[in-house]
Amino acid sequence: MFFKSKKPFKDTWWKKAIRIFGYIVATLTVILLVTGAPEDTRDEVRVIPITGAIFSGSDSFSSDTFSDEVIAQLEYAQNNKQIKAVILEIDSPGGTVVGSREISNAIEDFDKPIVTWMRESAASGAYWIAVSTEHIVADPATSTGSIGVTGSYLQFSGLLDDYNVTYERLVSGEYKDTGSPFKELSQQERDLIQRKINLINNMFIEHIATSRGLSKSYIRGLATGEIFLGVEALDKKLIDSLGGKKEAVGIAVELANLDDYQITKYEKSTSVFDKLFFGKNDNELFSKTSFGLRA
Repeated sequence: MFFKSKKPFKDTWWKKAIRIFGYIVATLTVILLVTGAPEDTRDEVRVIPITGAIFSGSDSFSSDTFSDEVIAQLEYAQNNKQIKAVILEIDSPGGTVVGSREISNAIEDFDKPIVTWMRESAASGAYWIAVSTEHIVADPATSTGSIGVTGSYLQFSGLLDDYNVTYERLVSGEYKDTGSPFKELSQQERDLIQRKINLINNMFIEHIATSRGLSKSYIRGLATGEIFLGVEALDKKLIDSLGGKKEAVGIAVELANLDDYQITKYEKSTSVFDKLFFGKNDNELFSKTSFGLRA
């Protein structure tokens, strides 16, 4: 039996080129895996978003803003030498008094330049936060202001009467069940709640007046709960300038005296599963059906 001898394998030029390209890609991949991507060592302007309703505490699955998370981001920015300034990107109608005050207090303890960039809305408790920063930039059409405090809630006593359901009141003190949705407020209870609301409102007015360098009587005249557009807020000295992200970045860069810098943004890590099953929580519903002071 006779066998034909095979010709020696001979590469064509394009086969050699493909193989060499493959070697280069593989080598670069290994190098990147070992050393990691090159680190950007430029100074940072850090953007921290404040979106949705504002609450105290924390909630990893919510799209709203919780004070613990914002405070943690401010502490991170404070301790990170690469971060030279912070921009609060606010798009919020407000929230609880305590949550807003906790973030505001953390801003006042922050000793790097911090600027507010208002987007669609930065009202009530969100404005409480904004006035703690060094400079406020708003779009001409931004909704802001809404200076005031609310303690409103839903009350079901009439519905209970319709279905012949009785609310049995067993309390240890006259005001223990004040704000219960199952009974009407007495005049004494109404007066009590109004006094609490007025106390919080005075805190709000004093905070704005001090932060903005304006008189308390002037701010009290604006504290009607009215929403002001950005152009109106500028005229009333409630903000510092009109603009958007570009202007906010420019002011932060100027305050921090930066030349070469990068913009980085904190993003809450929420998986698709979390958004589908935990994206909506009962915080907003709870705030409207149970008594609590909100700004």
